[in-house]
Amino acid sequence: MREWTENDPKAGLLARKQAAILAAARREFLEKGFGDATMAGIAASAGVSVATLYRHAHSKEELFEAVVALRRDPQEIAAGLARIAELPLPEALVFFGEGITGMMVSPEVLAMHRMVIAEAERFPHLGRAVFDAVIGHVTGTLSDFLAGRIGVERANAVAPAFIERVVGDRMVRALLGLPVDTSSGANAARIRSIVAGLLPEAAMAPASSKSKG
Repeated sequence: MREWTENDPKAGLLARKQAAILAAARREFLEKGFGDATMAGIAASAGVSVATLYRHAHSKEELFEAVVALRRDPQEIAAGLARIAELPLPEALVFFGEGITGMMVSPEVLAMHRMVIAEAERFPHLGRAVFDAVIGHVTGTLSDFLAGRIGVERANAVAPAFIERVVGDRMVRALLGLPVDTSSGANAARIRSIVAGLLPEAAMAPASSKSKG
């Protein structure tokens, strides 16, 4: 996607146009599917010319990847990690796991996954794009967080296993239209059990006074 510097005199206008383009692309992809969505239709929905659209994105694939990447809010992720940085590791992982479960079964993420599944035979590369942007990104973020606690090599093994066990069956249930409880604390006991299996020494460690207060 097109980038610009903060001191560009047109920065505000460019940002507004790109936001409109991404919102329109998301609507078109979800309503029509990737195959039937067109750059002309996205431009019309965004209220820009096709030439302007191509100045922001060179292809429909690039637009799709940018739409998927909107779920990765760096400030939101940084704020979440800051909130759990001082917690004992089991409680930090419960907090992280509940947040990721809620995100993965949110209506927006489910709609995107259903669209990709429907288009998988015609456009198999879409699945990789979504997996890398969502599951891959979340796993990498968790691995980076864990590296300072349990070492890089172990973090790289624990992070994907944790995400798979925490999200796996919940995601399948949600995709099938079955209820998934994501209210605060609803998944805490299940996630603690997962932590105990992956990091038994952390699960047995006494809670800090900060976590008790």
